[in-house]
Amino acid sequence: MEIPIHHEKLQGQGITVRTAGFLVGSRLLSNGNPVKGKRGEYTLRGTHGGEVTISVKPSFLDPVPRVRIDGEEFQFARPLVWHEYVWMGLPILLIFGGGALGAFIGISAAYASSHIFRSDRSTVNKYLISGLISVAAVVLFFVLAGIIETLIRGTPRS
Repeated sequence: MEIPIHHEKLQGQGITVRTAGFLVGSRLLSNGNPVKGKRGEYTLRGTHGGEVTISVKPSFLDPVPRVRIDGEEFQFARPLVWHEYVWMGLPILLIFGGGALGAFIGISAAYASSHIFRSDRSTVNKYLISGLISVAAVVLFFVLAGIIETLIRGTPRS
């Protein structure tokens, strides 16, 4: 998902932030082209000719990063609220009973839910789809755990 940045120092430059993917961090784009930067820090030429420093830092479980323009926090998307974090983070509880497999599935499900909460769907649909993702994560965990256990122990001989 790409989110435009509308800021007086960057008018007319087509600056957008591409949100993080599962294996890739957030990126800053100028007119659709990636901007080169180091560790989430970018320097661009501003509207009035001066340099503008943009910092793009990840947010925990939220695909939309925190952005600072010349040191000032820039809010270009509403922050997720605590109950959204709780709801989408429920699959992470698989870590406690499922070890590495539970952690992988739980974190993947929570990340998928975070994208749902950032979509344009209605509030009811967001919670419903996120809940289905959580249920699917639990089912997937038990199926994969069963398969792994069968492979390790082998099939019993009579």
